Formats: sequence, C-alpha cells, structure tokens
Amino acid sequence: MANDNSCANNDYFNFNGKFMVDKKKDEKQQQVCNDFHDWTIEQMLESGDPTMVLMTILGQTLKIMKTSMPSGEYQAIMDTVYNSKDDIREFKKPTIN
Repeated sequence: MANDNSCANNDYFNFNGKFMVDKKKDEKQQQVCNDFHDWTIEQMLESGDPTMVLMTILGQTLKIMKTSMPSGEYQAIMDTVYNSKDDIREFKKPTIN
C-alpha cells in the first residue's frame, strides 16, 4: 500500500492532459523511488551536508530535464512545481510497528 512518501501516488498524465494507468510502470516507479531514497540518505550521511546533496540533485535534474524535454513540456512541469510549492508536505519516514 502506498504511503505519503510513495512515488506511485503521482498519477500519470501525458502532456495532452490525459490520465494513464499502468500498473507495471507504477511498480517500477516505486522501486526507482525507493532506491533513490536509499541512495540519497547514504549521500547525505556520508557528506555531512544534506542541503548540498539535495541542491546538487535538484540542479542536475533540472539541467537534464531542460536538455531532454521539449520546451513546452519542461515549462509545464516547472509551472506545476511552482504553483504547488505550498502544497508540498514534509517527508515523513514510515515506521514499522
């Protein structure tokens, strides 16, 4: 079951605004998310500078997106991120009871 930290909670929309459901893609995205989370935590602990690690990831991600995406798609994502900045919740690691 997905939790608040699940990447799979992100619904898939193509850039024509159509909703898509793809179970295998959803599972793959969650695995990538889990692996990335683990790697990010390791990097933050090893470096002792979590902000530097996170800003490096963000900067590189934006550069790759801008390079590989059509400009309209890139701009649509950037607008969505900006417009939802106040809706982003803090990360809460799930606990095992």
